[in-house]
Amino acid sequence: MNPLYSQFLTAILRHLLTVSAGSWLLKHGILNAAQIEETILAVVAFLIGMGWSLWNKYRSKQEFNMAAGLEAKVSLSEVHQMQSNGMNVSAKTPKGEIPTIRSDFK
Repeated sequence: MNPLYSQFLTAILRHLLTVSAGSWLLKHGILNAAQIEETILAVVAFLIGMGWSLWNKYRSKQEFNMAAGLEAKVSLSEVHQMQSNGMNVSAKTPKGEIPTIRSDFK
């Protein structure tokens, strides 16, 4: 399995376990109907957190692949500078393949 997809899957599973725990609390009477508003806010926070988690994993994999695709060792700040200058790499590069750096200059 692609490492990026594996990271996405674990992030989604972690958040689903959080929702399952909340459902269990509601089912066993620990939460009541009066707390529905808080529950809705928690669901919104859950969705934002999951989206943020997936985005961070995607960007981290992109940065890692960018550094791996370069012949010379570079720092993370140099990778960020190259990305801001239009150089980019796919975050979906499979294990065992050298990432191909592309230039997105306009």
